[in-house]
Amino acid sequence: MVRKVDVSGKLSLKGMGLKVGKAFIGEYVGLKESEREGYYEVWWYSTKVGTIDLRNRSIIMGKGC
Repeated sequence: MVRKVDVSGKLSLKGMGLKVGKAFIGEYVGLKESEREGYYEVWWYSTKVGTIDLRNRSIIMGKGC
């Protein structure tokens, strides 16, 4: 699925606003359901830039994602 990052640097997923960062304002990012239940990978073109954890309502961006 694809989401557009809003003017505050957030995207919406399942009713939650998650901050992905100001660098992505106005950009479209792809969200791919992970093999781990409750997790989504955040993609910008062909680069994985983050991981969303729905259980903790958190997002890990950058290295280590």
